[in-house]
Amino acid sequence: ITGLVPYVLLIIVTIITFWKAAINSTGIKGYVLVACVSVFLGNYFFHALIESMFKLRHIALIIGLGLAAKGMNENSDR
Repeated sequence: ITGLVPYVLLIIVTIITFWKAAINSTGIKGYVLVACVSVFLGNYFFHALIESMFKLRHIALIIGLGLAAKGMNENSDR
């Protein structure tokens, strides 16, 4: 229970945050955020809970990609 609650909260908060940002975004930024949400839903939520085995190897990578896309400015030259 101690590990399950933070894990599920992390997944749910990340999905909600990335989904809201994806709805308000256009272009590649929105696509990357939707991809991050689908990875979380498919791999980390359904797959891990059905198997009852947590696979946290690349969770930081997916969160990092989503946060980078969320902060990305497509109109910038840099």
